[in-house]
Amino acid sequence: MQAMLASLTQIQGVSGVAVFNLAGECIFHQMPAPFEPVLLARIFADLRTVIDAFQYMDDTSATDSLVCRFDNGNLILRPVGPNSIVLLTAPNVNMAMVNVGLKVAALKMERSSDAGHPASLTPPPPQTDQFNSSGGRRT
Repeated sequence: MQAMLASLTQIQGVSGVAVFNLAGECIFHQMPAPFEPVLLARIFADLRTVIDAFQYMDDTSATDSLVCRFDNGNLILRPVGPNSIVLLTAPNVNMAMVNVGLKVAALKMERSSDAGHPASLTPPPPQTDQFNSSGGRRT
């Protein structure tokens, strides 16, 4: 999954990507400095507040994505299943390419979760039952 999301940064003008779970925790990021997970979590919380406000004002439609345009670039938030993807882009990024990349990432994340693979990017827990030197199981 990391390779799939890292492919978003291969789009010309995209300089970073981060993925957040439902709890608002940054579960993957490939962002330039100074965007550390703690700062990204604060930014994500603020963006979620904005999306929640939009949904409160108009609960008849779902928010597909949120694009914040600044002089030096864009910040794009797109909900994807149980997760959300945040992109940092240049101001002249090709938004059509970004949308295609996000849709492909969403489909791949959906397929991996449908196939029984976890959509989370966290590593699996360590194995607790190990074999001892004589070949038997440790308890």
